Amino acid sequence: MDQIVQEVVSRMAKLIPILDVAKYPVGIESRVKQINVLLRIEMNDRRMVGIFGPGGIGKTTIAKAVFNSIAYKFEGKCFLDNVRETSKLHNGLESLQEKLLFEILGDSSLKVHSVDRGVNVIKERLCNKNVLLVLDDVDDLTQLEKLSRECGWFGLGSRIIITTRDEHLLATHEVDLRHKMNDLDDNEALTLFSRHAFHSDKPNDGFVKLTKHALRYARGNPLALSVVDSGIEVLIDKSLITIDKGNLVMHDLVQDMGRKIVHNESPGEPGKRSRLWFHEDVRDVLEENMGTTNIKGILVDLPKRGLIQWRSNTFENMKRLKYFICHNAEFSEEPTYLPNELRVLDWTECPLQSLPPNFRGNKLATLRMRYGLFKEFQNFPNLSIMELIGLESLTEIPDISGIPNLQKLRVDECKSLVKVHDSVGLLKKLTDLHFFECSNLITLPRSLKLRSLETLWFHYCARIENFPKIDRKMERLEQLVLRGIAIKELPSSIVHLTGLFDLHIEDCKNLVHLPSSLQLQPLNNLRHERCSKVDKLPTKVRDERDSMPSDVSTEESEILLVSIKQ
Repeated sequence: MDQIVQEVVSRMAKLIPILDVAKYPVGIESRVKQINVLLRIEMNDRRMVGIFGPGGIGKTTIAKAVFNSIAYKFEGKCFLDNVRETSKLHNGLESLQEKLLFEILGDSSLKVHSVDRGVNVIKERLCNKNVLLVLDDVDDLTQLEKLSRECGWFGLGSRIIITTRDEHLLATHEVDLRHKMNDLDDNEALTLFSRHAFHSDKPNDGFVKLTKHALRYARGNPLALSVVDSGIEVLIDKSLITIDKGNLVMHDLVQDMGRKIVHNESPGEPGKRSRLWFHEDVRDVLEENMGTTNIKGILVDLPKRGLIQWRSNTFENMKRLKYFICHNAEFSEEPTYLPNELRVLDWTECPLQSLPPNFRGNKLATLRMRYGLFKEFQNFPNLSIMELIGLESLTEIPDISGIPNLQKLRVDECKSLVKVHDSVGLLKKLTDLHFFECSNLITLPRSLKLRSLETLWFHYCARIENFPKIDRKMERLEQLVLRGIAIKELPSSIVHLTGLFDLHIEDCKNLVHLPSSLQLQPLNNLRHERCSKVDKLPTKVRDERDSMPSDVSTEESEILLVSIKQ
C-alpha cells in the first residue's frame, strides 16, 4: 500500500508545476532535455550546472522548466530568483541565505544575522540533505561563495543550477558543466511571436511583412518576441518592471532599449540628452561645463574611484535636473548651486556640510548622504526618505518638524552622533525608524507618538540607556528590534504598542527584566538572545515557556526564550 501511495504522490508531483514558466512554451522542451543531460539526476553524486547567455535569452524560463520537471525527486528544493538585484539591497545576501534555508527546512524562525554566519548554517543544516537549488541571475562571485561555494555543502544526489550572463564567472567558480543558451531558430521565433501577437502559430493575413521586420529586430530573443504592447502596466504584467521592497527593478533588455533611445536624442552632444549614465559622457559634461536644461538625470558611477575637475556653478546650466546619484567620485570644488527641480539627491562622499542657500528643496523626495561632511539640515516639505550613512561630522539630528512627510529615516555608522531631537518622535507619517551602529548615540526623543510607525530598530548603538516613553497607541508598529544597546529595562508604556508582532532583543547586557505590561496578542515572536541579566519574564510569557514541548532543551529555550504562535 505504501508503494502505491508513493507512486501516486510521485505522479501527482510531476503533473503540478511549482513555478509559472511561460504563457507560450515555445522551444522549451528541447532545451530542458539538454540541461537534464548535464544534470543526470539518476546518478547519486553532487553536480553544479551553469546556464549562461545574454539578457532576455530565456535562461530563467528554462531554469524554471527544469526545476518543475525534477523537483519532486529531491528532499529539499529552492529557487532563488533575482540574485543579482536582491544582493544589492541592504542585508540582501543574508535575506537570500534565510530564504534558501526556509525553502528547504521550512523553519521561518531561522535567522542568520550575518553573511558569514549564514555560510556556516547552510553547511551545518544542509550537508546531509538531497537538495535542488537554483541560483538565478548571478553576476558576482561573492554571491556564489556565500550561497553555494561548493557541492559538498549539500548531501549526495544534490543538484545546483546557476543562471548568469557571465561564462567567465562560471569558470572561475569551477562550474565545469555549462550550457550556452542560444536564440530561438526562425521557426520557433515565428511561432512565439505569432502566438503573442495573433494567438495562432502564424501571422494573420496582411501582417506577414510587418512580422518579418519584428523578427529581424528581435533576432530570436524570446523576451523581445514576447513584447508586442506598451505602457508601464504591461511591463509590470510581463515582469519587465518589478517593485521589490520599494525598489523599482527594470529588466536589462528594457533598460538597454531605453538607454539607446536616450543616446539617440543627441548622439554627438551628451549634454543635450535627458539622462547621463555612461562615465565618459558624465565626466565630459561635468568637467567641460556642457550641461543644458535638457538634462533631467545624472548617474555618476566611475569604473574606479577618481577626481572630477569641475566648476562650482556647473549645475546652473541644468535647472531641470531631477535626479543626481553619485558614487565612487570626488570633486575638485564644492557646488555652490543645486537645481530646485531635484527629486532625488543620492551622494556618496558629498563635499558639502549643508546644501546651498539657494536650494529650496520643495520637490526633494529622497535624500541619501553617505560618508561625506554633511551635517546641517533644511526644511524639505515633500521629503519622504532620508538616509544618513557614515557621516563623521554629524553630532545631532536637529529639529526636523519642517519635514512633515518623512516616511523613512535611517541613520547608519554616524560615529559622532550624540542626540536625536524630540521632533523625530512626533512625525505623523514616519513608517520606518532605524539606527545602526551609531556608537556614541545617547539621547533619543523623550517620547514617541508615531502613529504610522511600522518598524523600529536600534542596532549596536551601545550607549543608549533609556528607551523613549510611548505616549500614545502605536497600533501599526509590528517589529521592534533592540540589539547591542545598554538599556536596563523597557518602559511599562510599551503596552501602547498594541500591534506589536515581533519583539527581538539581542546582546542587551544590562537588560534586567521585561515589563509585566508586555502583551502577548498579537505578538507572534518574542525572542531574547545573549541578555544574561534578565532574571524575570512577564507571567504570561513564563507560562508560555513552561508549556513548550518536552523535547525542547533548556539551552534552546534560553536562547530562543519563547516563540508564541497564534
